[in-house]
Amino acid sequence: MVHTGYDPALVALSIAVAVFASYTALDLGARVRGAAAGLRWVWVGAAAIAMGGGIWAMHFVGMLAFEMGAPAAYDLGITALSLLVAVTATAAAFGWVAIRAASPRSLLVAGPLMGLGVAAMHYVGMAAMRVPGNMAYDPALVAASVAIAVLAATAALWLAFRRNRLWQKLVAACIMGLAVAGMHYTGMAAARFTLAEEGAHAAHGMVPAAGPQNLALAVAGVTFVILFLAMMVGSLDQGRVQRRLHVSEARFRSAVRAVDGVMWNTNAAGELVDEQPGWEQITGQTYAEYRGGGWTRALHPDDAENARLVWESAVRTGTPYVVDQRVRHPDGDWRHYAVRAVPVHDSDGAIREWVGVHVDVTQRHAYEAALREARDAAEEASRAKSRFLANMSHELRTPLSAVIGYAEMLEEEAEDLGQDTFLADLGKIRVNAQHLLGLINDVLDLSKVEAEKMDVYAEDFAVEGFARDAAATVEALVAKKGNR
Repeated sequence: MVHTGYDPALVALSIAVAVFASYTALDLGARVRGAAAGLRWVWVGAAAIAMGGGIWAMHFVGMLAFEMGAPAAYDLGITALSLLVAVTATAAAFGWVAIRAASPRSLLVAGPLMGLGVAAMHYVGMAAMRVPGNMAYDPALVAASVAIAVLAATAALWLAFRRNRLWQKLVAACIMGLAVAGMHYTGMAAARFTLAEEGAHAAHGMVPAAGPQNLALAVAGVTFVILFLAMMVGSLDQGRVQRRLHVSEARFRSAVRAVDGVMWNTNAAGELVDEQPGWEQITGQTYAEYRGGGWTRALHPDDAENARLVWESAVRTGTPYVVDQRVRHPDGDWRHYAVRAVPVHDSDGAIREWVGVHVDVTQRHAYEAALREARDAAEEASRAKSRFLANMSHELRTPLSAVIGYAEMLEEEAEDLGQDTFLADLGKIRVNAQHLLGLINDVLDLSKVEAEKMDVYAEDFAVEGFARDAAATVEALVAKKGNR
């Protein structure tokens, strides 16, 4: 058996390579989600090369850190094959996420696929190792190394694709990098070397391990340069995305200003944790005054409690916040605002923040109030008209009823006295009074309905009788003046 050890400096270098490569690859892979169909596969390829090449470089540096007191060399073809395995496996994992999206089910496929690829790369790389003796593996440690690779790759992909915040990508990169290193050194611990007296096996196309420190630094240096260039490409793309976001945000803010409103945002818990220039503009509150729940102090006392309850319900249920409220302006005036806020979700469905707008609708409220006043005035006028007509009906009908009544009484007396001429005159008084009462009733009924709702009917009547009645009405007056 051979007693082995490691160069601490090269071990640390290998871990640094693994973490840096993991961060670069996960950062590039996270761009797959929002990329166009054609560009998506470019990012998948870039992430695969960064991850696969970085893992392979970490493995190679880790192998150079390995010390066992005997010369070692590496088969060039098998070493190249291990690089191909790493790039292919990571490309398949990122490609699966690109096709299926970063759902839990797809990550349960992509994570094990990447982890198995890392493990395969390691053991193919170990197979390229040529030492003057034999090598065997402890099955338990081999299984442990594969489990470490699978679990860590799944966790790293879940963290990287769950959200885009920097600290989460850093955590995911550290987990992935440490997992790759942990898998490598667990796999190395699983190897058992036995030296043979006849010396090293002959192999064509060998890469000598002479000067491991210099070779490791060269490999790590080239890897860092490649990964740095990949990060620069990612940064340039991030700048392009940020510029588009700034343009979109400026357009949205301009749209909000066009409708006389302001925009604001809160954290997922519905608290104002950042400065809100728009809110400060319409209320005059400082950040210390409105942060958290202090914004309710700028609302009208009659609206504050309802606004708070509706907001808490919206945050609790994740439904849009829609309410009208009065806000005190810096000059002390109360302005009416239509308020609406919606939650912004991450790719995993969790609420990241809330974005809302306050739109000034004071003029609209004033117009609606004026309409209500005009409608109320019209209704009051209609009620006054009804009361007037009721009074007119009473005041006009009462004396006419008295005239008709007395005319009928006088007719009876004239009939008893046999005064036919007087009786005829009294009959004319009664008939005309009844006719006037009918006209008054018709006018009062007509005033109660709208002209366009009236029904007009044509009726037949006797012309001779109508003419005789009309003539009889003025007959006495005509005769009095000597006319006929």
